[in-house]
Amino acid sequence: MSERGHYSLKKAADVLGIGRQSLIAIPTDANNRICIDKLETKLAELKARNVKVFAMVGVAGTTETGNIDPLDKLADIAGREGIHFHVDAAWGGASLMSQNQRPKLKGIERADSVTIDAHKQLYVPMGAGMVIFKDPSLVSAIEHHADYILRKGSKDLGSHTLEGSRSGMAMLLFASLNIIGREGYQLLIDQSVDKARYFADLIQTQPDFELISEPELCLLTYVMCRKSSVLH
Repeated sequence: MSERGHYSLKKAADVLGIGRQSLIAIPTDANNRICIDKLETKLAELKARNVKVFAMVGVAGTTETGNIDPLDKLADIAGREGIHFHVDAAWGGASLMSQNQRPKLKGIERADSVTIDAHKQLYVPMGAGMVIFKDPSLVSAIEHHADYILRKGSKDLGSHTLEGSRSGMAMLLFASLNIIGREGYQLLIDQSVDKARYFADLIQTQPDFELISEPELCLLTYVMCRKSSVLH
């Protein structure tokens, strides 16, 4: 993963029991995107040590800055090396609802699995997260049943997740998708991206502030200049 990968990936390493030392962070460029050349170098080093990489994570919307990794290039590498390609689109995944923004996520359709948080750009309350598999049968890699609750044949996702009992958050997402719809989400998402760009342009005209990162989605980071007259 890139060094901008979300802390939940470290949690996953803990839960899997592989240790955080097995989670390799690759440096990013000036736009907070994973450096492909550094990734290739690290893969070559690992291969020389006979270490097999079993998963690669591309980020579609970093939590801090909203930048997107070159997903197509990552998909090429994952396919070549026989690596499971996962895309963390918790932030940016909802941008697929906009015909104007979806080109930014080119390559996500080649992922083996994708995560999207509905409680971000889909405007659903906190806790509504999704994982989508290209091969739906992969969901059954982990499956447990109990006669009193998780019976075989039931649609309870608790049989596949760390949480045994699941809330009805899916109903909120289902309702929002039906009420707001693709056109409504495109309007909301496009407006938020436009506002971030407008705000960034305003900041660039102010000598007392500077951008930390150029907005790619609707996230914007900026600081007050240390030499600003405002501080004197």
